[in-house]
Amino acid sequence: MDNEIKEDNNNRGEIEITPLPLKNDNLQEYNTNLKQEDQIKYSNYIMLSHFITRMGDKTFEFMIPLFLIYKSPNSLLPVSLFGLSITIVRILFGSTIGDICDKYKKIQVIKLGIFGQAISVGSIFVIVYYFLNFNFISIDNRGKSQSPNLFSTKIDLFFFFLLLLFSSIHSLSGLLMDISIERKWTPALIKNNNLLNRVNTWMRQIDLGTEVLGPFLVGLLMTTSSGDQIISSDSNNHSAYLLITILNFFSFFPQYILLKIVYDLVSKENLIIFEDENEIDITNLTNAIKYSKFTDGLDLNNIFNNDNNNNNNNNNNNNNNNNNNNNNNNNNNNNNNNNNNFSILSNFDNPILTIIKGWKLFYQQSIFLVMISYVMLYLTVLSPHDVLMTAYLSNNGTITPSELSTFRLLGALFGLGSTMFFTNFVKLLNGNMNLVGQFYIFQEGIMILISGYYFSSISISNIDRFIFLGTIVLSRIGLYGFELSEIYYVQRKVIQNRGIISGVESSLTSLATLFVFVISIIFHKIESFYLLVTFSIISINFSAFLFFYWCKRNQQIHQQIE
Repeated sequence: MDNEIKEDNNNRGEIEITPLPLKNDNLQEYNTNLKQEDQIKYSNYIMLSHFITRMGDKTFEFMIPLFLIYKSPNSLLPVSLFGLSITIVRILFGSTIGDICDKYKKIQVIKLGIFGQAISVGSIFVIVYYFLNFNFISIDNRGKSQSPNLFSTKIDLFFFFLLLLFSSIHSLSGLLMDISIERKWTPALIKNNNLLNRVNTWMRQIDLGTEVLGPFLVGLLMTTSSGDQIISSDSNNHSAYLLITILNFFSFFPQYILLKIVYDLVSKENLIIFEDENEIDITNLTNAIKYSKFTDGLDLNNIFNNDNNNNNNNNNNNNNNNNNNNNNNNNNNNNNNNNNNFSILSNFDNPILTIIKGWKLFYQQSIFLVMISYVMLYLTVLSPHDVLMTAYLSNNGTITPSELSTFRLLGALFGLGSTMFFTNFVKLLNGNMNLVGQFYIFQEGIMILISGYYFSSISISNIDRFIFLGTIVLSRIGLYGFELSEIYYVQRKVIQNRGIISGVESSLTSLATLFVFVISIIFHKIESFYLLVTFSIISINFSAFLFFYWCKRNQQIHQQIE
């Protein structure tokens, strides 16, 4: 028995899940839980796919700002516009991306995400090639009176606009893949909570590892060795930019192959996803229970096929009615072609309406305050990887470049260490995720509070400076530990519309990042940086108390892990 999927013209794309009476005589047709060894095998495929694409993405995302600085060394405007464009599209279309993950067939969503990434990276390759080969102003021969390279001519402006456009598409496609795999595939395939926590931990470790390895690989490719000297040349840089783009492009193929293998294997298992896994008694499945199959979802192809069929029928009717008037026939055909384009676009939900719908659903969730607590952790400049913090420390004059590099590296390593010990710490607290989350978020809040106390004296005391930097590094333990806790809550407590909820959460984190930049523009003087530090301390500690309040209100929701 298949799910009954109904599409309403007034509410296009909603999937109605009908109750399935699971009786003893038809249980053999369905699979409510994959074997433990199969869950491990599929998770390995997913993580290998995740590593391949993350490695390509991290090198690519690090390379683009370097390329923009290389072509416009006298201006930060291109880099600022690049970051701003990606942040804005994530705010505007995060809900839509999540909605797509909820509605359509899982394998088609994967195809759409990989296709979007591949097309955007391929297009950016052409744009980078143009700037490197048909725009000849270089760093070495640029005079002070010359304009920045990226804004020299109207053609350059056009290609720069295309670069922002395809970079935004690449970001949204990556978000589509992240939500689909992490929030939809993984919790559906892995029913064992302990294994799910491990997979979440491994995926965060991959993220942190590639965050370090990606920039290292970029630096390695952009540097040539000549005897005992390390010489960076224009020609080598040109080759490195193009090579990094090519490597990222070809990383999408093994990613799709691995995910397709998982999808095909699971499809044969006839896996069922219940509407609320927590309320299912596997030993007694005789009642009518709402379910959906892993392969269920709307067909993306119907967006085009149905409209084409309808418009072809309209064309035939118009031709039959107007056999004696060729001019009218041509006019009707032209009108139908125009209507065809508009009707295809009408199959996609209005992004503004999707934002409203998504934010309403987000507010209605039982873990609403948990997700808000996580979002508030983005309202900070006290991070080893924060651009504003790096700029302040560089201008402070007391931090050397080597110390800054060590600061960033230690931040990544301590975050990695936090993920490595996460599952053991969960076991230590008997699987009580409320206690786990409280420990991690209060650990970050306390470390940030201590760093703020020593901030005022970092210019006059070496000990205070290292305490300030050290406590920020230690705060990464709490950050990544709480992130893993929050991911687990979303995977297990958001029963329906998990995709659009995750999309809203992504939009809010981008909005929080944008808000910090706006505040930094208002208080842009170096002397005013203490205001940003104070704002960060308040935001993170308020986030901790908000989560504590939620835990006290929901003591029964602690997601005990076997």
